[in-house]
Amino acid sequence: MSSIDFLLQGNERFLKKIDKKEIENLTKGQHPKAIIVGCSDSRVTPEIIFDQKLGEIFVVRIAGHISVEASVLGSIEYAVEHLRVPLIVVLGHTNCGAVKGAFERDLPGHIGKLVAHIKPVRKKVEESKVRNVLYEAVRENVRYQMNKILEMSEIVKHALAEGKLQMYSALYDLATGKVELIL
Repeated sequence: MSSIDFLLQGNERFLKKIDKKEIENLTKGQHPKAIIVGCSDSRVTPEIIFDQKLGEIFVVRIAGHISVEASVLGSIEYAVEHLRVPLIVVLGHTNCGAVKGAFERDLPGHIGKLVAHIKPVRKKVEESKVRNVLYEAVRENVRYQMNKILEMSEIVKHALAEGKLQMYSALYDLATGKVELIL
């Protein structure tokens, strides 16, 4: 079976399970309760790991949950400003390939440009002399990307200052399926 057939068959199964009223209601607009800024990793699907239905979370995904790209910041700001979403969670995960990539040299194509946004985390973790460098780098990258959103988005800062928005950083453990908040 081809990959496209695999996807289309999955859509057919979805159509058999979904409540048609739910689909109809979603055409009238969206009112998500949270923005999840997460990694593109196929093992970390926010709608699934938080057990949410269509329309309940606004998901922005990019490898390494890099938050400094204009398209990512614009998506977050749209959800905060226009959809009035009251929560942002920057979600990392254990064994993140993008974070691993920040420790490699000569990555092909645009991969090197992507992981360059994680290099400051790499430097900080290496200087700290921790034992499990990758694990600490993943945790630090979550905090770092959240701080970048705060640093670069006036819309997010304003919503936080007005008490209309909360922000958290979190880590999904691939081995257990558990999400923990990172302070």
